[in-house]
Amino acid sequence: MKTYRAGIDVGECGEKRLQAASAEEALVLAIQWAQDGDWPDEGCDVLVSVENVEDEDDSAEETIHIASRVEQTIERCTQEGKALFENELEFRTLQVVRVEDDFFLLHLNGGSRGAFSDGKAGVAGHECETIEKSEARRLGLKWGYTPGEVAQETR
Repeated sequence: MKTYRAGIDVGECGEKRLQAASAEEALVLAIQWAQDGDWPDEGCDVLVSVENVEDEDDSAEETIHIASRVEQTIERCTQEGKALFENELEFRTLQVVRVEDDFFLLHLNGGSRGAFSDGKAGVAGHECETIEKSEARRLGLKWGYTPGEVAQETR
């Protein structure tokens, strides 16, 4: 095992010493270390680098994206959540999503006209907001779900 010095190009975390068999393996560990940092709510891009303390030519680096709080919430909703109610609009699909005891209103690209986009070409990207259980119930009823369905899904 070799000793590598890991660093990032922003923030005030200093550096970290890592043990790994190669620069690439050390970079994997360094990226995990960087992702666990305290980053701004709006997210950012970070250059993560590693260098062997005994051989400066044995190094690697990669720019990673630290997700914004909104991106993290959307990921949590789409991966861990259960869509309770859905309302398909022309260019958007709205979903009430439950993750454990939290409720979210998720705005997805698409809709009945299938306007999928990365958020840069006309149709806005995914959005997500936290809502109260009472708002989840109100939306379910408004979108045509029966009181029994709404009660079952939001209990």
